[in-house]
Amino acid sequence: RRVLDKVMFSPFATLAALFDAINHFLLMISFRLGPAPALFHLSKYDDSFHHQKYLIASATLVASVVYFGTKVIHTGLAKYAVSENLFWSDAFTFWSFLETVPLLMVLFCSTAVDMVLRHREHVEVEDDNHIPFFLRIAIAMTTPFLWLRIMGFVKVRNKQLATFI
Repeated sequence: RRVLDKVMFSPFATLAALFDAINHFLLMISFRLGPAPALFHLSKYDDSFHHQKYLIASATLVASVVYFGTKVIHTGLAKYAVSENLFWSDAFTFWSFLETVPLLMVLFCSTAVDMVLRHREHVEVEDDNHIPFFLRIAIAMTTPFLWLRIMGFVKVRNKQLATFI
């Protein structure tokens, strides 16, 4: 246990954990400032929608998803290089599900909201304020998954702060 504690609290591991924490924070904030509020500004006559804020939030969101996606892929490749049994035994666990599904849902939500916004800009729609039901459900499901992902990250660092284990 002492060896693991020394490795876990080494300067490199602490810096990596800090960088992951910052990226988790950016992922959550950019999702809440990007696709989630844009859903309520689907009318092309809505003047309260700020395209610049949406663009910055979406770019930050994609950067965070790419960072975590490459991290998940590299972890999977490292596990496969060590042992195929280790890779396959870990591939379908709850924690690997919690690593990948929120990222896929964030990509789906941001792409779908962007497509709806582009469609509304170029096509005359009768019901200008209609929000597609599947998009509401997807955004409503993505937010708790992002929080669970953050709790999974906290669980690794401090088991007392993470209430679900």
